[in-house]
Amino acid sequence: MVTKVLKRVNRGTLKKAAREGRLMLRCRYHYTDDYAFDAATNFGKMDGFVPAWFGSHADKPEGVIRVDDWFFRSSSGRVMPNADNPSEGWFSVHSNLVYDYRILAKGGGGR
Repeated sequence: MVTKVLKRVNRGTLKKAAREGRLMLRCRYHYTDDYAFDAATNFGKMDGFVPAWFGSHADKPEGVIRVDDWFFRSSSGRVMPNADNPSEGWFSVHSNLVYDYRILAKGGGGR
């Protein structure tokens, strides 16, 4: 998996990458108002990255994380790129839903 080294990453960058099929996500944590459920599901934590997918719930394929415009415009959302490679880092949709992200290079080749 080749990531593209970018100089600057913001929520607009992530949204564009998601629309282009180049955004990979891994849930870091997802808290709900049901602590027993959260504990039973390890707070949504995922081991591996899966593609982000723009589209409706009805058309969502298996093995993807569905995203929409709201993910990239919520008032409490933010992006924290890694200092040495901004193409990887973490992305907060809101205070209780956070993903690690990777932006893949266009065409699969590194630039």
